[in-house]
Amino acid sequence: MRVLVLCEKLDINLTSAGVGRSKLIYSLSLIENLKMDVLYDQWEESDVSALADLDFIRLSKTKNRYSRLKKFNKLGAVYNYISGANFQMSEVVQFWTDSITMQLRSNKYDLIYVLSAGQQFYTFFALLKLIPYCNVPYVLNIHDPYPSSIHPEFKQKMGWIEKLRFNKILKVISGAYRVTLPSKKLGKYLEQFYPINGKWVTIPHGGLHLPYYSLEPRLSSPSSVLRLTHTGLLLSSRNPKHFLKALKQFIKSKPESLDQIRVTFIGPYTIEDEETLVLFDELNPVVSFSKERIPYDQSMNLIKESDVLLLFDFDGKSSPIMLGKLGDYLFFNKPILALTPQDSETTRILGENYPLRTEVNNTEEIYQKLALIYSAWLNSSLSEFDLSEQQNYVSKENLASIFKENILAPLLTQ
Repeated sequence: MRVLVLCEKLDINLTSAGVGRSKLIYSLSLIENLKMDVLYDQWEESDVSALADLDFIRLSKTKNRYSRLKKFNKLGAVYNYISGANFQMSEVVQFWTDSITMQLRSNKYDLIYVLSAGQQFYTFFALLKLIPYCNVPYVLNIHDPYPSSIHPEFKQKMGWIEKLRFNKILKVISGAYRVTLPSKKLGKYLEQFYPINGKWVTIPHGGLHLPYYSLEPRLSSPSSVLRLTHTGLLLSSRNPKHFLKALKQFIKSKPESLDQIRVTFIGPYTIEDEETLVLFDELNPVVSFSKERIPYDQSMNLIKESDVLLLFDFDGKSSPIMLGKLGDYLFFNKPILALTPQDSETTRILGENYPLRTEVNNTEEIYQKLALIYSAWLNSSLSEFDLSEQQNYVSKENLASIFKENILAPLLTQ
């Protein structure tokens, strides 16, 4: 069987979508008798051929009619209001349309797998233009809810342009053979917006090491310092304020821990809350943070050298999103202090009774979890927070198995 994969952004060092796409493509490359060609684009140049032994085809950006129209801003604004896409967006969609057409004319494919990236979905819009002429079944992978107005973390009224784009997305989804999502709860949540009932499949964000670097997982080992680490983007809606309050309270109650605990935040954040920023300053040098995004391999090695990993969900009654970092965290089978709602995908994966899960805004409960972690570290028993079952759930073998059984197998019987 031959599959054409459309991947909007394959930038492993720039976006969580790029990380997730890389891990998914690598996992699927392990399936026997499956040939995959990957049509992709990037923000920055990188050696994608090191990812897997596949044919990687860079998106062709030959100028089209929209390229010549981009300079007419006012006309583009009118076109955007009418069609839902300005000339710049239309140019990129046409790049994809032309490149996909070229691949379909040159090769015989049994399936098209479309990987979205954040809030762009250019590949979806390109596919919409090709549906009338293409008889190859296609599967859509939705990384995040689109448009952002239906995202549970940023819910807001849908504007006119978003409505136009949303209606186009609905047409593409309606014709899909299957839809894959990283979260079971997200699938349930999106049923109220998308026509996906009965055809969505959960393929979680993977927890695996990629061929880009050499890395072997190992269990936490005793050390003279208890190291807690958070990697990746921290949005203002995932504010660590209550964690910092609990940490400050804990250090005050156990002064000896001042020299024994080190917390590291790595990655960009959009937090502007004054109280949180003051707490960061007050907790220096126990807490250090950097706004800079670090290369993915450095991030994984930082996780590897940590004792406990931090996960912050958004503060709400429920969260159907599986955070991409959870897959990376589970790869190392280390304790995860998970600040997440009871009704969340993180809770579903870790287990409702996982001892280190707590609500995002419950300072006292977070304090208790820190005390539990500190005690286990002193007694060299952090391994009691075992997540080996969850580790298997996000493994490359499981991702490949899910795709093979739920996507490929039904096609072969048709």
